[in-house]
Amino acid sequence: MRADGESIIGVLEVVTGAVTDLGPGTLPRWAPDGKRLAVSTIGVAEIVIVGVADGSRTTLTRGFVPIWSPDGEWIVFGRS
Repeated sequence: MRADGESIIGVLEVVTGAVTDLGPGTLPRWAPDGKRLAVSTIGVAEIVIVGVADGSRTTLTRGFVPIWSPDGEWIVFGRS
């Protein structure tokens, strides 16, 4: 979490201790392939897919609490 209260998603490499900052978000959920995360954003409550290798971010839709299907082809999410 940053000093301003914004939550940041990061990946820790256990062996080296290196941390990769993947940007803002909450409720990270790993894709079954381990290459992507689905996260919720604060404020506008969007579902964003983050590429772990390159930090790419693709906004899908408004919503929160993403959950991947077992095959990684679908995401279920809440919406208000």
